[in-house]
Amino acid sequence: MSGTVEKRPETQLEPARQIPPLEQKRVLEIAQEETNMASDLNVVLVGGRLVADPELKTTPKGTSIASLRLASNRYYRTADGEFKKTNLFITAETFGKLAEVVASKKKKGDQLLVKGRLDLNEWTGKDGKLNKTYRIFAENVDFLPKREATSLESSPAVGADEPMADDEDAEEPPF
Repeated sequence: MSGTVEKRPETQLEPARQIPPLEQKRVLEIAQEETNMASDLNVVLVGGRLVADPELKTTPKGTSIASLRLASNRYYRTADGEFKKTNLFITAETFGKLAEVVASKKKKGDQLLVKGRLDLNEWTGKDGKLNKTYRIFAENVDFLPKREATSLESSPAVGADEPMADDEDAEEPPF
């Protein structure tokens, strides 16, 4: 074996296999899901009261769309002890059979719990200004039970004058 190099036999390589287009598409989808999984979580859960009756519309293809306008209230006490209330008004849209059920069963003042994804709607107004609104595309709508007035609610409750517990940083969220 002095000075000679042993030659290996040549191996035949198989020609590259063509991946059918459907398989290519699925591979790309899986790769995209893997890379985007952690960064694409868009889930919103909002509870509130309807500020108007649901507005039901139908697309030319026959899909029902219900537009829900909700008010969600927040109560808090300021640092100087003043009791405050803020309102957040939210638009939610739901589609199909869920839209029909919500529109037929709910009316202004009813409480709902809406779960869906947040969407940004942008348009240019007649004045040339860019307008933006956020809305929820509702995937699930829970009907919250109505509160019935009781004799306890009609008379002032003990401690009714005192709002929530007094915190030093009441305007800041607790997290």
